[in-house]
Amino acid sequence: MKPIGCHCFSIRAILLVIFLFSSPIPNALAAPDDTNSIEQRLSPAEAARRFLNAYPDFLSAYDARTEELIGWDGARFPLAAREEINCQKIAITPPCCASSPSFMDSLRIRYRSVSEHWPTGDDPPQAGEDAGRLRPLALWAYMYGAPAARNADGSWRTKKAGKRVELVGGDVEKNLVAVPWKLAGNGAKIRVSRANGVDKQLAAVVAELESINAEAKAQYRHLHGGGKTGVSGFYPRLIPAGDCEISPHTFGVAVDVHWQSGLDYWLASLQRGGYRYHSVMPREIVAIFERHGFIWGGKWRHFDGMHFEYRPELLNMTMPPVGRPGADH
Repeated sequence: MKPIGCHCFSIRAILLVIFLFSSPIPNALAAPDDTNSIEQRLSPAEAARRFLNAYPDFLSAYDARTEELIGWDGARFPLAAREEINCQKIAITPPCCASSPSFMDSLRIRYRSVSEHWPTGDDPPQAGEDAGRLRPLALWAYMYGAPAARNADGSWRTKKAGKRVELVGGDVEKNLVAVPWKLAGNGAKIRVSRANGVDKQLAAVVAELESINAEAKAQYRHLHGGGKTGVSGFYPRLIPAGDCEISPHTFGVAVDVHWQSGLDYWLASLQRGGYRYHSVMPREIVAIFERHGFIWGGKWRHFDGMHFEYRPELLNMTMPPVGRPGADH
């Protein structure tokens, strides 16, 4: 593991940062005055317990002396280490570098479930409330597969696809499963990883959605359909407006369950005149996803109302072992 190196941004990202911290709009993103209600100061042992309970097929023990999680094959993951990543977006020369957050970083902000808080335009997520947007990528690559091949300089191998920057040469796809998304009513399927039983948990979400009330179903089907299928899962790419940040869709752990462009995405709200929280997702759907280990992007200050992501450690859940892909049982 290396210490944090340089911090590089695209021109678009720099302008966006300047806007966020200089905008006179009252609801603009800013540093919180008091984040005690959303920050959590977990001990290394408690953080390790959360990860061990969430991912029992891949993590087997915690070494309290060195403060490291231990993988099934003896691999070690320091809880506090941040790894420098050399990354290269097509528009940037030379490559820049970024830092992958540590395990402790990823748990610093508490995820408030639907039962605790339902965000609205008048009561949006707090400034700094982005639980889940920091991701322990070294662990994810260990569990779900490498997100991309590496160039000679160590940067991710990418290609330009329209306005997107896609990752090339990863090995996540070999463990994907297509899960039918019945709520859309059009035969759509979502590809997610079978590692950690992500596919099984998504299938359980789909089954439980059959029992939600008719009003919630009608509300979802009314907003559904902004894209060809309105749903998506695995997609190996970088996050828009970021030079190095890998999308969680790359690992097959994230799903978008409707495409209603511009209505419930934080960056779109800025582009339309200023930060205004907005979500069209029915509460009943969010609650079901949370019961099966998925957090909701509508809970973020940088809100993404179509987005769900498998993160049982943030929900403090103990998940059942299902067996590692390729392991003998």
